[in-house]
Amino acid sequence: MKLFNSLIIASSLTSFAVGYVTEDIFNAISLYTPLAFTSWAITEWFNDRKNRKQLMED
Repeated sequence: MKLFNSLIIASSLTSFAVGYVTEDIFNAISLYTPLAFTSWAITEWFNDRKNRKQLMED
């Protein structure tokens, strides 16, 4: 979960920075929203693997 939060925060800050520099926040959001979803998907995949491993050990 910490990885997920870190990636989302990094994505949001990058999106804001790009939007601020280019003065087009909607363009920045469209660029970095896929990064946020990818981060979420990777984190869920790792959590699922971790849960399966714990279930197999029990």
